[in-house]
Amino acid sequence: VLLRPTQGSAITAVVTLDGEPVAQYRLDQVTQPETLTVDEAPYPLTISIEPGRICIDHSDCPSQDCVNTGWISRSSPCPAVKTKSLTQ
Repeated sequence: VLLRPTQGSAITAVVTLDGEPVAQYRLDQVTQPETLTVDEAPYPLTISIEPGRICIDHSDCPSQDCVNTGWISRSSPCPAVKTKSLTQ
């Protein structure tokens, strides 16, 4: 998941796998919680998307760094996390 500014103060979260986009969310336009499961990742994971924020809820990886990062939003000090071939 990569957070990048779009128009004005809007933030877009882009989920990529092996450099290819899997999903894209304009966080200011998300109106209800959504879940994205990425079974194709080296360690399958579940991403939760809510208005204004995104996080990795579950991952099968041993380190759990991406899960422990918690919610990412425009006010987050850590806008990017990487897990093998999946970019956060």
